Amino acid sequence: MGNWRKWRSAVTTPTPLPEGLAYDRFWTIGAVVPTLKSELFARGIDALARRLRQMNYSLMVVASDYSMAEEKILVRRLLERGVDGLFPIGQQRYPGTLALLEESRRPFVESYISDDFGRDGYLGFFNVKDAASVVDYLVALGNRRIAMFAGITDGNDRAYRRLAGVRARPGELGIPFSNISRLSCRMTWAPRVRRSAICVKRQAC
Repeated sequence: MGNWRKWRSAVTTPTPLPEGLAYDRFWTIGAVVPTLKSELFARGIDALARRLRQMNYSLMVVASDYSMAEEKILVRRLLERGVDGLFPIGQQRYPGTLALLEESRRPFVESYISDDFGRDGYLGFFNVKDAASVVDYLVALGNRRIAMFAGITDGNDRAYRRLAGVRARPGELGIPFSNISRLSCRMTWAPRVRRSAICVKRQAC
């Protein structure tokens, strides 16, 4: 919450100005998300838009399709359109994107992640720690053979860090790594998910 307050202080609420006097900002925040097909991102963006409306700001949303190269292009376009701040997802950036954000001098919050990369201004989850807690829960129930459906980790530091947490925790609990199985798949419709579940079952996870 501290990072949210810091970011909010940088995007001040507009005050009434005499008619014809130009604003020095556009009262618009830009959000770059990997996809809008995910309910997690859709709900988060909806909550952000509602919060910004309370501050008299609008929200401009673009999707990168999990491409860090495309994200860099979209960040540049949003900055060229004069957005007053940016809300990118995650902390893993294509070379030059972070410099682009910092050189713009626009406030930005790296979201959906709180695994510290040595940078300030992030808001979200401790992906490694939270994923490890799931393993703790399963082990406490008596499970020793664990399987994980993981999102694609390429260009997705949140999924990568959740996977890292699940991979590391069993060893800390004395469970052989060979007892851990993983199946990666993109978010899709139920029939394919059911086939993936059958696949895991056949692997005797």
